Amino acid sequence: MERRTEDRVSANQPVNLTLLGETPEQSRKLTASMTNFSGRGMQLYTNQSVPLDVPVRVDLRIDGNDALVLGEVRYCQREGSRYLVGLSLEHSLLDLTSIGRLVHRLIQEDRRAHRGVAVTH
Repeated sequence: MERRTEDRVSANQPVNLTLLGETPEQSRKLTASMTNFSGRGMQLYTNQSVPLDVPVRVDLRIDGNDALVLGEVRYCQREGSRYLVGLSLEHSLLDLTSIGRLVHRLIQEDRRAHRGVAVTH
């Protein structure tokens, strides 16, 4: 029985997959290839098996912008020499370049305010 409630979009895109551990030293980075995605899920291929229910971070590019997606491994099945991995997605940050510029500007404005310099927009 099909449980998906959203349409999937086909993709053939390299992504960086990080299996998140309790500490940064316990995290493991893998390269992967995204095959499809929706607002709530993503499917990709890796060269290594990944454990179920592990939280993950996926770094990718969407429409030329850096993006970061957080989720959890739902399945991992061997297909020949690769593994097909299904993720449920929880949170996403799109257009990280713009977010970075905004954070930089806010930090500069905060520094000016603390030095007594008026901030104008």
